[in-house]
Amino acid sequence: MHEDKGSKSTVESEVADLLNRQLPVHPFKRDILARGRDGNSVSVDLGVIAEQSRSCPSNIYIRVGEENEIFRKLNEGHSLILRGIWRMGKTEMLATMFSRKQLLPDCLPINFEVQPSSGLLRVEAVEFRKQLAHAQVIEHLAQRETLDDDNSEQVNFAQLITEVTERVNRAVSEGSSPLEYLNGILKQRGERVYVVFDEMITLCHEPEFIAELAKVAKLSQIYPIYVLQKHRSNDRRCLDVLGEIDQHCISPLNLQDIDQVANAFFSGTPYRMDDSAVMEIQRWSGGRPFEVNAMTHLIIDSFSQGLISGPIIDASGVNQMMEQNLANLANDSHHLLSPAVVNYIKVLSIGLSEDELAALDRIAKNESHELHDFKPEVIKELLRFHLITKCDSSTNAPRFKIQGDLFCHVICNRKAFQSFDYWAPDEYGGDYI
Repeated sequence: MHEDKGSKSTVESEVADLLNRQLPVHPFKRDILARGRDGNSVSVDLGVIAEQSRSCPSNIYIRVGEENEIFRKLNEGHSLILRGIWRMGKTEMLATMFSRKQLLPDCLPINFEVQPSSGLLRVEAVEFRKQLAHAQVIEHLAQRETLDDDNSEQVNFAQLITEVTERVNRAVSEGSSPLEYLNGILKQRGERVYVVFDEMITLCHEPEFIAELAKVAKLSQIYPIYVLQKHRSNDRRCLDVLGEIDQHCISPLNLQDIDQVANAFFSGTPYRMDDSAVMEIQRWSGGRPFEVNAMTHLIIDSFSQGLISGPIIDASGVNQMMEQNLANLANDSHHLLSPAVVNYIKVLSIGLSEDELAALDRIAKNESHELHDFKPEVIKELLRFHLITKCDSSTNAPRFKIQGDLFCHVICNRKAFQSFDYWAPDEYGGDYI
């Protein structure tokens, strides 16, 4: 078989572009005293911190720059596919984005793993078209008409829902889909709405369903976002049907974002993580928000074990805590870090191709580091989904490491985690790893 040199050249240039985007991480400097922390030893009030950990909002991290980039791509391209591995915060970030831009009333979320939308997976293609976004369209129109009514406080919302439902059902019986009916109304008003199709991977074996979702991108007043996890093969089935829609891979949190996430748990208390601790959390978590939250909860728990003392938490405290907890992690499926481990196992077992998994193994075990050791398309995917990162090197050739030391630990010891809940057959089709 002859190699397509043009195709290889394109992939290599894309890899180079991805490498250029990965700027080196420099420690950000901040005077601890500016935070109002004097460094004096005080007693640890675990009750206060525990209460903070329960009340801390899950979407505290900023990601403003990425939100703006996603919003720009969506509005310029009329549609967007949001990519990422599991638990990267895709759904949460979209909710935060629309909330921050005061557009939540104009956003219709449809999650195919949650009722009532999950029920669509059991219907025929004709019924799928009729039922897709049926409830969301009715609710949106009823709320919109309530806001338009000068006497909104006197509106009988239950009666209005019934009237709107009858109008939508009539349009569906005449051949329109609920979203097509909504699009006509929006066109008359000169308005637009955004539709989030979440957990697209659950439709991977239903190309007719995906084709219906792809048609939404052609409606003039409706701007869809397709949220699609990375999968070793089934995501390609979705992408092939969706066609030439722009993609955006969600990024890890940067240092400033991690600082806000981690220290939000200590708001209102004398305790704080300094910059070195934040950098250690980034090193261990890879900047993935789910792992950042898990590590912060572990730090809170470590106060009671005497592994960390306050009020200023530094790098040595975080590193000592992680080293001691890793020793027994594989034997404790109820550990605070076990949900993160289960997520990594899910990524390794169904999220990666054989070539990608082999490349991660070689990088994690220090067997290979340089670009010429791997297929360019494999490195491109691993970089794009932030599973590896470029490390500092004295040579001109780019060298790689696993993004996140906890992830690297799980890769190197994944057979020890076979008892964890997710070491199971692929729910989207496929066998064991």
